[in-house]
Amino acid sequence: MKLKVSKETVKRLEKELKIAQNMNNNRLYRRVLAMSLIAQEEKAEKIAEIVNVSIRTVFRWLERFMWERFNQLSNYHYKGRGRKP
Repeated sequence: MKLKVSKETVKRLEKELKIAQNMNNNRLYRRVLAMSLIAQEEKAEKIAEIVNVSIRTVFRWLERFMWERFNQLSNYHYKGRGRKP
């Protein structure tokens, strides 16, 4: 799949990938990794295999990323529900 991605977007994706890794947030990490691989022009089938999701999910993530950019990723920056009182 061919998709033009700016250098700034690639840098931001790399930054988000490190944040997700540091937070140990697997959900966010898989989404950002998929977007990074798309930026590197990997095939959707290979991306789906790497992040262990369906091809349809990869395309959904891409579509949402194209519409909402990095705003949609902010929903996945969480650290759980917190401790019990």
